[in-house]
Amino acid sequence: MAGIRNLSILTLFLAVLLVGCQSPELQKRNQRRVDNIHETCALLAEGDTGRMEKMTRTLNYFDRHYQVDLVRSRENLAMIPKWIQDDFDNWKEREPIIRRDIREGLTGNMANFNKTLPVILD
Repeated sequence: MAGIRNLSILTLFLAVLLVGCQSPELQKRNQRRVDNIHETCALLAEGDTGRMEKMTRTLNYFDRHYQVDLVRSRENLAMIPKWIQDDFDNWKEREPIIRRDIREGLTGNMANFNKTLPVILD
């Protein structure tokens, strides 16, 4: 009796399984899964194509700016002696003013002192 019962349960299970696989709902679910996989693969392929284009644009950008920097660096090398001389000339022009400011900072300005002292003492 147990063998017949087990065989009946197995037959019923296989029947449900086979009929269930043919159900429209399961077929829709499977088709959605397949469609989603295709869509994901298409997005990945599109992303890879876009990455290559972005990499090419980035490399072109760096190449253009490298060339500009190279030209500017050569021009700057030629200008270094002038810049050094300009610094010396600027120092010579401003040296008296800088000396005066240092002297006033170290010794104080008596006019300011005479104005500030009464305010402090009040």
